[in-house]
Amino acid sequence: MYDSIVPYAEGYLIVQKNGGLGIIRTDGTQIVPAAYVNIKPLMDGIIVVRDAKGKVGAYDLSGELLLPAAYTSIQPMGHGILCISEEYGQYHLCRRDGSHLTDEMFYSVEPFSEGRAAVIRKKGEPYGYIDETGNMVIPPSYDRAEPFHEDRAAVNIDKKWGFIDRNGTMVIAPQFRKLGHPKEFHEGYALVMKGKKITFIDKAGKMPFKMQWSSARSFYDGLAAVFHSRDKSTLANLGLAMNSYLSLAAGAPLYEDDGSIIDDGARRGYINTSGTEVIPSTNDYTTMFKDGIALVKVHGQWGAVDRSGTYIVHPQYSKMHYFCDDLAAVCDGRKWGYVGRDGIMLIPPAYDEADDFHEGLTRVRAADDVLIIDKTGQIAFHLPAGLEFPWHFSAGIAPIIKDGKWGFIDRSGSIVVSPQYSEVMRYDVLWMMMGSLMQYSG
Repeated sequence: MYDSIVPYAEGYLIVQKNGGLGIIRTDGTQIVPAAYVNIKPLMDGIIVVRDAKGKVGAYDLSGELLLPAAYTSIQPMGHGILCISEEYGQYHLCRRDGSHLTDEMFYSVEPFSEGRAAVIRKKGEPYGYIDETGNMVIPPSYDRAEPFHEDRAAVNIDKKWGFIDRNGTMVIAPQFRKLGHPKEFHEGYALVMKGKKITFIDKAGKMPFKMQWSSARSFYDGLAAVFHSRDKSTLANLGLAMNSYLSLAAGAPLYEDDGSIIDDGARRGYINTSGTEVIPSTNDYTTMFKDGIALVKVHGQWGAVDRSGTYIVHPQYSKMHYFCDDLAAVCDGRKWGYVGRDGIMLIPPAYDEADDFHEGLTRVRAADDVLIIDKTGQIAFHLPAGLEFPWHFSAGIAPIIKDGKWGFIDRSGSIVVSPQYSEVMRYDVLWMMMGSLMQYSG
């Protein structure tokens, strides 16, 4: 019997009993006893725990105690290697069985990437790279050192950035004041600041095409987002803080309360590896891609394009959501309906509010009537008066709220858990009731 249960990783749950946290399998088998005050997210198949004295230890997913709770920090580094410390600034590398990878102690150790990890031996010394045996294979020479990606790592010497390969050869000499984010190659290209302009370089350090945009993002699946300078008055009118601006530049949109995209004033387009605009940066607005589709705003109307820049929904709607469950909510200026990925209107505009589809169902409102409809537009059930529907269906159930208490309904609209809980946590495939008492046998 546990005081609370929440998901941890696939097939595993965090349990709380008498104030202590532990891990069990979903069949009830104990993996980690409920004796800890903190459990870190699973990394490299290793569970790191912290006890009431602030000491950390580690278990594997079979429940074997790898390291007792006797350390100030334990960090999985990948490939079965752990970075452990008994005091700040003194780190050892060890294997899962606790044996030391090397007797050498480090002031700083970064995670392994492509068989290399950036390290500092002593405070104030430069970075070098070790391999997975703990040997220093790239001598300490760098003021800053980034992880390897696509056989290149960004390194900084005298405030200038360049790139080395896994052998430590300087393949692109330090010359760049700044690098794009992340500081690594993607699909053969990296973003660098050359003079006062940002540009792409290839793995030989050459510029593959001329940049005509004020900023850009890394290539993914053959396309890179590019931007023209935004209208500062638009930014001011929206009242966006700098971190919001950076989030938007990274492709994360802002949303209206009804789920539609806010035009933040950014002029985003997409280019291919030849530098050709596949999706024009002259559009009013272009979102990031999601499941191969981006929303675009042209002459004040919303539509959608695929990665080739072909319209799958021609710009004609005043508002639009991303596609969910192969349908996208659209507004014709007055009412909401739904279009398919071929742009055909499948559920005509008839609703004052429209949520996104999940598991074939969604919530809509017509006047004072709140309905749950299926993907053909047929009514699955009417939501009874006094019930709120705060989220979508997941694993066949959806939460409801009545008088501040949470419960659940199924796909037929039947209440399967009466509203009685003060809090509910949502996960991708599971809703867990916080504060409930759940019995596992195993």
